[in-house]
Amino acid sequence: MNLISVFKCALLTGLLVPAGCQNENGRGVPKGDEAVWQGNAGGMFSRQDIIVKTEAGKTFHFPVKIVGNSITSELGPFGLYTEELVVKDNTTTLGKVSLKIAGDEGFIVQCPFAMPKPRGKPYFMIPGFLYGSNNLKGSDGKQPKFDYGGKVSYPNSSLWYIRADRSTHPGVITVVNNRVSMVGIGHRMIGHEQEPADVWSPRYVFNGVMLDSSDPAEDRVGFQLGYENAPGRYSWTWNDSRIPRENAYRFGWIRNAKGKTLTTQTFYFTDRASSVKAYGKALEAYYHAFHQPPLKRSQRLEALEKIGTFSATEGYNQDHKFFFLYDGPGGNMVGDIAWTGGMQVAYPLLAAGMRVNNPLFIARATDFIDNLSTQVMNPKAGLLNEEFRAEKGGAGASTGSGSVRGKWNVTGWWGIGVNANCFDMGDHPLHSAYLNGQAAYYLLKAYERNGCKKERWLKTAQTVLDTVLKSQNTAGAYGVFFDPETGKAVDYDGFQSCWFLPGMALLARLTQAPQYRESATKAARYYDSLYATGELFNTPMDTHKAVDQEGNLSFIVATAELHKLTHDRVYLDMARDALDWEFSWKFCYNKAYSHDPLRRLNWSTCGGSITSTHNCTIHQMGTLVAGDIHYLYTQVKDPYIASRLKDTCVWGLGTYNRVDNDFGFGKVGHATEQFTYTDGLVLAKRSFWDGGVWEVNLTWASACVLNCVADDIPDEFFGE
Repeated sequence: MNLISVFKCALLTGLLVPAGCQNENGRGVPKGDEAVWQGNAGGMFSRQDIIVKTEAGKTFHFPVKIVGNSITSELGPFGLYTEELVVKDNTTTLGKVSLKIAGDEGFIVQCPFAMPKPRGKPYFMIPGFLYGSNNLKGSDGKQPKFDYGGKVSYPNSSLWYIRADRSTHPGVITVVNNRVSMVGIGHRMIGHEQEPADVWSPRYVFNGVMLDSSDPAEDRVGFQLGYENAPGRYSWTWNDSRIPRENAYRFGWIRNAKGKTLTTQTFYFTDRASSVKAYGKALEAYYHAFHQPPLKRSQRLEALEKIGTFSATEGYNQDHKFFFLYDGPGGNMVGDIAWTGGMQVAYPLLAAGMRVNNPLFIARATDFIDNLSTQVMNPKAGLLNEEFRAEKGGAGASTGSGSVRGKWNVTGWWGIGVNANCFDMGDHPLHSAYLNGQAAYYLLKAYERNGCKKERWLKTAQTVLDTVLKSQNTAGAYGVFFDPETGKAVDYDGFQSCWFLPGMALLARLTQAPQYRESATKAARYYDSLYATGELFNTPMDTHKAVDQEGNLSFIVATAELHKLTHDRVYLDMARDALDWEFSWKFCYNKAYSHDPLRRLNWSTCGGSITSTHNCTIHQMGTLVAGDIHYLYTQVKDPYIASRLKDTCVWGLGTYNRVDNDFGFGKVGHATEQFTYTDGLVLAKRSFWDGGVWEVNLTWASACVLNCVADDIPDEFFGE
């Protein structure tokens, strides 16, 4: 069956059809040498030509032709482009691209799909890189932001061309006029490797993704063979003189491949959409087409014992009773109550100790939680102080009232102006929802896990949540930042305040007090409504209100807790919104690396999640909620969720040192929080991008994995 008959029989695929063909409703599509991607709810993407850009700075346009199930384009002295298409089902078509190289000159190929400017403003997603506008109006950060129909500039731009492995599902998802569509591609070409010209150049022919709204008449999405970064290449470390600037290494040229045929896979999807949240349909279809499971690097019990032993011994400051921030200059003299330590370490350590009956694990976790429950409260605010800095040492230089040493303080490294990417609260530090909310929740989890014996643990969390409940606004939102003198909320902008919701739901179940249940159900409706915007932002306090992965984790936990509390299936529906958001940040394929240590280790990306649109690294935070994902899976029995969960669990086993210097630094049980996966860096000061790591051990990173392996998840999800 050729494409003409295929698409007359299955028009709802909304995919490539030959020019001049009529659809089932008799509407003609544009004539001429072009292929048209017809949507199922109005509008279309047309593919008129293929663009070749050369290393010499020239640009050429070549027409596309369609014959049977093939799209071809004669690229003159550069070679021949062929794409064979196969309809997978009524939403998805897959393609295999072959690029026969004819010459020696370096070049890239760009394949745009054009769509007339629609009546309404489209929602675009490049998973892991761009979500709507990337909070264009609310963030002053230097990360990429999308200005639809605006100017081409940096970092705010109406177009973004990027290397494909910046995306967890390389492609552009479009939601507009009751339709969701996606044009996608594999992350690299197969058939050619090249010795990198220098430490920043790629070893492989990586593909690219493109989105352009700068033309007043039409929008363009598409893919690239080779790649261009435009309007610049984002790296975060803009003030580090060692790191190339955004205008350097913008192109990934196809070089020295004369006579070779390079191949890759393409992906086309379209379906009906009732809201922005329909992007989840495209993610799932792409996942099934491109999924590569992570390689298993350790056993579950091995991870529990090695990470737990490190956390309970050298990861804990026994003099001041905290889990240190990181194992570096001053970092072991700083500890937090959550997010980057604290209860994010203590609860997993307690759970691990109880799972394997390890007295040391239990004793160390109990020591921290007992101290937190008696020594850390700010009685004026009814909220927990957030960081301890020893009298000598401590990360960074500090100014203002947040810098008090030798005791627990209102704020920490993220709010004292020591880092260019952080809030600068100066002399007016504030309590945060992220730390207080997460600490309160895991206090309650510890109380429940310990048989509800430690009444002080319950009362401490309850004090925090009682304070927060007083400032819940009429929409249902909790406060983001709080006055340390009064405990009143002073800001509601951002998703981090959702971290109060899991604790509120669990407190309702533990106490059966109606005010907590009422507050939690009201808050759940509010936070779920934000998913319709397609932009969740302002959870990590070191990202300038960028769109991020971390805040959503609280809603995954919250929907599980609310379902346990109420048994109402509405929370399972809400959970799907949260799971789709997490899956958008989670890799579904294993990328090829240009540099060690990840290249040497053949390290898997599948199952790992990107931090935010500001921090272009993979971290372990997604493993923190694996147990909650498993609970939700048991309620809905969706094999897609099960597969994503297994990716997460197996991937987590490969993120810590099984032996000393496993990742090029550190001891057994150590783990970094930053794995670099593309042509950008955050803090890998002694490494390179595309395979390097930040060579620093952080207790919270390995503890997220510890929480995963210690939870009540069957061994089959760990490949055992």
